[in-house]
Amino acid sequence: MIKPPLDKGNPFFGHSIKFNKNALSLVKNLQEKYGDIFEISILHNRVTMFMTPSATKHIFLDAEDNFSSKHGWEFSLGKTFENGLMLRDFD
Repeated sequence: MIKPPLDKGNPFFGHSIKFNKNALSLVKNLQEKYGDIFEISILHNRVTMFMTPSATKHIFLDAEDNFSSKHGWEFSLGKTFENGLMLRDFD
């Protein structure tokens, strides 16, 4: 499997500060640099960005259960919504 390019940003904060200030500008600039699928570092987590409808289609219409919803949302929702609907896989 080929991994998408990773832009780590700041060694300590990754892209956390830039993402918080202006997420749209940040991801547009990185899309121009890397293409429609790339990864960024936010608070020491790798976040994969899918920038086109055709890329996101394979995630949201995941008939073969290839993608884990829990793994995708746990770092931001896990403590607040433990075992919440968006954290359930293949149920």
